[in-house]
This record gives sequence, structure tokens and C-alpha cells, in this order.
Amino acid sequence: MDLFYFAFANDPTHPLRSLTEEADRIMELLTPGELQQRYVVVYEPFATREKISRFLTQHRDKISLFHYSGHAGDTLLETKGEQTHSEGLAHLLGQCLKLKLVFLNGCSTEGQVAGLWDAGVKSIMATSAPVEDQKASNFAKRFYQALSQEENLQQAFEQAKGDLLTQQAGLQVELHRAIRRERKQDTPEILWGLFVQEQEASLLTWTLPQAQTPPPTGDFEPNSLLVEGLMTALNPYAREVRNLVRDEEDGEEVDFADKRLAILNSLPAPIAEQLRKLMVPLGDRGKGFDQISLPRVEQLVQTYQTAIELFTFTTISQLWDVMAEDQEAKLPASTQRVLQRFFRNKLPAQGFLPLLPLLREIRSFFEGKDQAFFIDEWTELRDLYAADGPFAMACDYLDALHRRLEQEQVQPHLVSEVCRRAEQNLTTIFNSLGFLAKYTLVAVRMIDVIKFRHHPEASFRHSLVRLVKLMGGLEEREEVLDTFMDSRSVLLIKRVIEKDQETGEKKTRITPLNLSPFVIDENAFDEKSTEVSKVYFFSRYEKQQDAFVFRHAYKPADLPLVVSDQKYPVVKAQFEAFAELMFHQKLSSL
Repeated sequence: MDLFYFAFANDPTHPLRSLTEEADRIMELLTPGELQQRYVVVYEPFATREKISRFLTQHRDKISLFHYSGHAGDTLLETKGEQTHSEGLAHLLGQCLKLKLVFLNGCSTEGQVAGLWDAGVKSIMATSAPVEDQKASNFAKRFYQALSQEENLQQAFEQAKGDLLTQQAGLQVELHRAIRRERKQDTPEILWGLFVQEQEASLLTWTLPQAQTPPPTGDFEPNSLLVEGLMTALNPYAREVRNLVRDEEDGEEVDFADKRLAILNSLPAPIAEQLRKLMVPLGDRGKGFDQISLPRVEQLVQTYQTAIELFTFTTISQLWDVMAEDQEAKLPASTQRVLQRFFRNKLPAQGFLPLLPLLREIRSFFEGKDQAFFIDEWTELRDLYAADGPFAMACDYLDALHRRLEQEQVQPHLVSEVCRRAEQNLTTIFNSLGFLAKYTLVAVRMIDVIKFRHHPEASFRHSLVRLVKLMGGLEEREEVLDTFMDSRSVLLIKRVIEKDQETGEKKTRITPLNLSPFVIDENAFDEKSTEVSKVYFFSRYEKQQDAFVFRHAYKPADLPLVVSDQKYPVVKAQFEAFAELMFHQKLSSL
């Protein structure tokens, strides 16, 4: 899916009103197309050199439009408290092979056109003289308004030109097939130009992408697509689901409620609880998340976020084990950077941090070491690498939708279509993650050693809460094992049936992966708690307080849990051990 990146070099303490208005209006114009899954829009309101460079590097395979607004010159763009040299920017943009347009909406940026052309950029909008802030803002807003109305590049440029000439006569706003080598240095006119190389003239007919998938037709019943998609995805891994699928294939009528129950009892409880909110009516009909509404859109995104986070925590946890086993191993710099972002930048005010870049980096590291994946099925998830694969595109859409919800940019008339598309994309996500039903999530509360004089071989009684079978009610139970698992932890359990080569007897081998401290059960630390389980997901690291913030896995809107030296220090100690292993320094030093 095409990606548009907007870098606004505004000052957070003294923002320019015209720049803020320009950003708000452009986002308003482009949001409907994004919600229709035509493209993805990312904008940085307080752009820095480091943020621009990092984004262009990480997403060079997707970017088709780059827009900069702020103070500039022939060789420089001003970013927050610094200057960005055009030579380096041109080099980065030249590596974006899908790039259609670079729009430099600042003063006297025409001097950067030659360098951009030499780097391979095919079309540029730039100015050859100082530009008044408000006129620059108006020109950009009119240009994107025309693009959003399906005008092509040249038509949108002419529309913006016409609007500008209604404000001030005599301005030179022109289309150029070559770079002008001579111009009057003392001219008072504001000179805008669209620079397109002769051999790239076909770009003048470029328009914003159309929808990747056609809009749904006919009556749409919320959850119908999601439930059927989950039944298909879970069929190979969940016996209860498989039995219902067979009944239906044999011609028996299977109630929707039975399907719903089988799905919710097959997946890990944190995911199942979010799906339950989507599927189960709340009190009177029409009051729950099962109806087309903005709250349903928010719940669809929350369900996606929970699933992708759990998968990510699993991946990071295995990375910890791999690094601990191989003391000589060293994380590549690129992997360290995205892992540090995971801790530093995941702030609610900045929206949900997309996790696919981190998953790709860890996967690449594992493959370089020829490391087997704890989750066997990850070997088949090749489309995690493919930017235009169905899994990645569905993640892009739901990440973008999350940003729009944070910015309150989902207009009422779009809610119905957004509900449809969000459910379609969530179904695509679960088509790839249905194997999670094969693994068991458990919380370990206490472990006792069982050893007697007459029976010297020790075994270990574990007090466990199996975080599945949500609709049947979670309960604490004991399980005696020959080996002990990690105390006060949340584990992902893989059960493998092995056949003894000598006796032919089949035995089940249990392999746990410790997800703590990224996933914790608070009740494992509180012996007086009357609740069976209270699971939290890691949310962010607060550097100033040197504390770790968690959100309730079942009720994300609840007050967060803050872990520090004073509260659950063993959890904080685990994070510090992780940081030392990955970065060779404390998180507070990053």
C-alpha cells in the first residue's frame, strides 16, 4: 500500500499557526481515502532530522509521496533546532523507488531540485524565492484538496495555482521540464514550480491510489465475516472449532452462538476477551460493540493491538533466551534501534507504535543465526517481510486507523464503511495468527518441591492459572511436573507429542517460553488477591520516573499499573537484565 509521509517542521513550544492549520487541513482531506484503504498517511508534526532520516530508511519500499513544510533554503531544510542538508535528504529520497512526488513547501527550495533529480527523484514541487507562511499554507491545502478529489498531479497543481492567483496577481507559478539556470535575484514575486523531467512526463497524470479492495456490497452484519474467518483460521489447531466445522460440512446446522463460544474458548484469554466484547451483545440489543458504531471501530483496533502485542512479546522473549544462550552473539545496530524505540517512543500521546518493523528485524536476526522459532508456524509467515503482503497491509490499515481514532478524524458518515474494512483486516490478521490456539498461556503463581526419603526423585507442584477457556471461567489448578518452570511468570506453553524410539510409547513434552516481564500477572505477586488472574501487558518505559507502565490486558481503559523499585522490584530487575543483555547499558541511559 502506498505511503505518504508529511514532515512539518513546527516548534512544539511556539507553533506557527499557518503550519498547524496546513497540517490539520491536509490530514482532514486525506483521511477519508486512508480509511477507505487507498493509502497510508503518516505525519510528523514536529519533524527532526533524525526522525525524517529514520522513517525514510525504514519505509523506503513504500513511500510514494514526501512532503516537507517549514523554513528552508537552496541547500537546507530547517528542522527542530537544527538544519537538514539537502544533499543527504536527496540521497535518502533517491532510494525510495516508489516515490512519485517530493513537495518542498518552504522558502527558496528550487536550489534543491537538481540534486533531487540527480538522485533519481522524478517530480518535485519547489519555490525559487521567499514564501509568505500563509500563502505557502494555502497553496498546499488547495493542492491536496484537488488531489483528494481525484484530480491528477498537473490538474492539482493548476488548481492550487489558480487559487493563489485569486489572492495576488502576477505571481509566477509554472510547470518546468528543465531546471531554470537564470532568474532575477531581486524579483518580488513568489515563484512556485512543478519540476518534472521530460522523460517522466507521464507522472503528470498520476492520481491518488484507488481502494486496494472494493467496498463491501449488500447488507453487512457485524461479526459475520470475523466469525467465519476465525472458524477457518482456528480449524487446524482447535478441536472444538474443528468439530463444529465437520458438523457443518456434514450438513448440520451450527448456531452462531456455538461458533462464538468455540472461538472464545480456543484463543489465549487476553485476545479472547477483546473478541468477546466484539461478539457478545451488552444488555439490550444495540448497546454493545456488536453494532456498527465508532466504539466498535475502537474495539476492532483494540483487538488487533492485543493480538499483535502478544505475538511481539513472544518474539522478544525468545530473543532474550537466544542472546542469553549465546554470550558471543551481538544484535545488529538496526535491531537495537527498533528495539530501543519499542521502549522509548511507545507513548499514548504519540499513538500505538507499529510493531512490524521490530518483528521483521528480530526474524532477520534469527534467520541469520539459523535459529529455530519457538512458534513453529512463524516459518510460514513469509508475508511479514512482504510490504504488500496481506498481513502487512492489514497491519498498516489498522495502525493508520488507530492514529485517526487518536486524532478524532473518523467522521460519522464514514463509520459504517470503516467498520466493514476494519473487520475485514482484522480477519486477515487472524488468518495468519490462528495458530495461537495451539499454544497455552499460563500464569505461574507458586511452585512447591515434592521430594521424600522413599522417593528421592524430586518433582514440582505448580500452582497455575490456564489463561484459556475464557467463557468457562478461569480457575487455578495444580500440575506436577518433572522440571520446574519460572516463578511468578506468564508462560506460553508448547506441547509436542514425541514417540519413544525403543518402546513406541507416546509422551508429551512441554516447552515453556517465559513472556515476563512483558506480560505479568499481578496476582502472582499478591497472595491476598481474591481474583484468579489479573494480566497486564507492558506499555512503555517512563525514563524520568525510571518506571515501567503496564495496561490491563482485559480492560485497557483501567488505570495503568506502574512498576518501580518500590512496587514489584523483581519485575523492574528483569527489565534491567534484558537491557543489559541487549544494549549493554541501563534503559535509563538510552
